[in-house]
Amino acid sequence: MGCPRGPARPRYRPRQGPALQRPAHQVLGPEPLLPRRRSPLPRSRRVAERRAALYRKFDINSVRHHKWADGQGWAGIQTENSAVRFDPEGLDLFDYQNAQFRENGIFIKLSQAFGTIRIGPDDVDVVPYADEFGELTPGARVGGGNSTLFYSPEIQELTIRQLQNILNHRNPYTGLTYAEDPAVAFVEIINESSVLFYTSPNPLRESPTLRRMTAERFSDWLRDKYTSHQGLVEAWGQRALDEHIVDDIPSHDGQPEHLDRRNILPLGNPWYWDPAQLAGSQAASSTPSSSSTCFRSKPMTASSPASAPPATRARSSAPTGTPGACTATMPISIPTASWG
Repeated sequence: MGCPRGPARPRYRPRQGPALQRPAHQVLGPEPLLPRRRSPLPRSRRVAERRAALYRKFDINSVRHHKWADGQGWAGIQTENSAVRFDPEGLDLFDYQNAQFRENGIFIKLSQAFGTIRIGPDDVDVVPYADEFGELTPGARVGGGNSTLFYSPEIQELTIRQLQNILNHRNPYTGLTYAEDPAVAFVEIINESSVLFYTSPNPLRESPTLRRMTAERFSDWLRDKYTSHQGLVEAWGQRALDEHIVDDIPSHDGQPEHLDRRNILPLGNPWYWDPAQLAGSQAASSTPSSSSTCFRSKPMTASSPASAPPATRARSSAPTGTPGACTATMPISIPTASWG
């Protein structure tokens, strides 16, 4: 993550049992910890102390801090207008709770957001096309949904900055940064998502800029693999193109997909290639287009997949790394993991 290595980490052992048991409890965001607007801060510290003591009593030795930085106020410890800066009061309570967990021999997993990081008004220097996802009014957060991280180098950079900021922050109650603290057992980068998640078309539909950049990068990858448009068509057939039309995703140049135009979009939704889906909801949404010979014009059935056109059968069973399911190999700049 680019964070400097700290001094040798002190040995850390939980109160009892093996070094780490399966995470036994989840803390959902800061809402149980943060006070009501007019409540005194010590009351929240007592809540933190009592929670840690309760977990210790029932031999819980690891917790998942989920959505601790998913927004501001009740949604997380972010400042009003940025996803990468932290509100001092919220951060102090966060530090105190984690120090209480540590004191009671409880490991911590940091899970900062429900899905992809959402952009604040002060973050547009990193993601200049953020307003294509929604209006950036004061306090607002916008984003293209859980799968946006996998398409956007800019949102990947914002995610890295947020994680660096918390890992380099020194908890005043432990004297350690979160990068140094061995009580921090895991750092989760993204939750419940992948480039093959069902939300994968959404950011391409919402952002024309991201749609264009993704098509150009994906087309360049295809050219490296197949050399020419003709080579791509020979490998997959003409009906493998223009699938985005069924999802109401316009091409950035208004033209049919062609490698020379650099306008071929990856679509990674695994539901598309499942026989039951091709015979069900996908069949219902598939209509022939005047500008495209969509391969789903004759959908596969769950009972007899051999009835599907050859191009459909080939794409539905395509291995990862081919146009039928190749978005998993689209280059991204940081590793990702889904902890579900």
